Amino acid sequence: MESQSNPALEAEIKRRIIERGRITFAEFMDLALYHPRHGYYRTARQKIGPRGDFLTSPETHPVFGALVALQLEQMWRILGCPASFSVVEMGGGTGSLSRSVLEYSRKSLPGFYEALEYRIVERREADEDLEIGSSTGLIGCFISNELVDAFPVHSVTFVDGQLMEVFVGLSGDTFVEDVGDPSTPELVTYFERLGLWPGNGFRGEVNLEAVRWMERVARALEKGFVLTIDYGFPAEELYSDKRRAGTLMCYYRHTYGQNPYVRVGAQDMTTHVDFTSLIHAGSRCDLRFTGMISQADFLSNLGLEGFANALGKAGLSPAIFYNNKFAMRRLVEAQGLGKFQVLVQHKGIVEPALDCFNPCNDRKRSLIAQRWMPFVPLKDTTEE
Repeated sequence: MESQSNPALEAEIKRRIIERGRITFAEFMDLALYHPRHGYYRTARQKIGPRGDFLTSPETHPVFGALVALQLEQMWRILGCPASFSVVEMGGGTGSLSRSVLEYSRKSLPGFYEALEYRIVERREADEDLEIGSSTGLIGCFISNELVDAFPVHSVTFVDGQLMEVFVGLSGDTFVEDVGDPSTPELVTYFERLGLWPGNGFRGEVNLEAVRWMERVARALEKGFVLTIDYGFPAEELYSDKRRAGTLMCYYRHTYGQNPYVRVGAQDMTTHVDFTSLIHAGSRCDLRFTGMISQADFLSNLGLEGFANALGKAGLSPAIFYNNKFAMRRLVEAQGLGKFQVLVQHKGIVEPALDCFNPCNDRKRSLIAQRWMPFVPLKDTTEE
């Protein structure tokens, strides 16, 4: 049944444990999500969208990509309008973000569109440096949306003041957890760099892959920006006592749970991002902190109100009008997509002033008065 684990994948993971002994949770999560034949992201069933397991901002409404395009266009101008401006989207998923960015740019930002070179790099390519490594000297922007939260994480706990790691083993034919010494000294170094040490009984996740990924991106960028959109917190909040049970979540058909050992290969797994460690990793490679802001404020500052106002001037049917209106609202809901964080870092530029951090910028004021719809309205679902 579809609600059960992928039997071939579950058998492969159990075989590895039997042959090699217990494995880290990071290896378990990596196999569950990214096994080349049976992993969650490798199987054919639709994962993203209303009929999938979760819905991301680019699929919610194309205005998300239009507003991202406006910020990218300002970044291009800050760099002096180079003849070639590269955008590398990492983990492009269905391609919804790229389509919206390119379509809006083509229609509304022709100068920027002529300079724009947009590429999508999937997670495995980024992980193996196949594309990022060849992009050394890139001038432009690396962008990701809900990429880092799906990187495999180490599961850790603190016992009597000591950092311990949670491993995955077997009891008979059942996955079980086992606690032992850390599998790598990087886990201790991670918390030493943060300058914090969670209390006894705390259990959480450490995303070492996110740190390595940010360092690779920073080295690949010659001049420009890194735009990271995801859900998470600064380290002080992520590893605080109020999150002592960790943040691992499993998603299946828009419902969520916390048991990663069921529906193996058939459900998504994510954890909240430690933005402090991403900032530190970037700074070690000359990538400077520009700012961090909620997605709600990011979209608002870039002119979401102007697009919303244009709905009433576009001659839409009532059904399509309200579909668009409610979808736009979902992007900024305080307890939903609006609480995502947008981290911007820069390199080779002195203190860039970006519109996304300025609620009173000129671009936003000009968009409020617009009288046209720069994107294709959502389909009228009442007609299906």
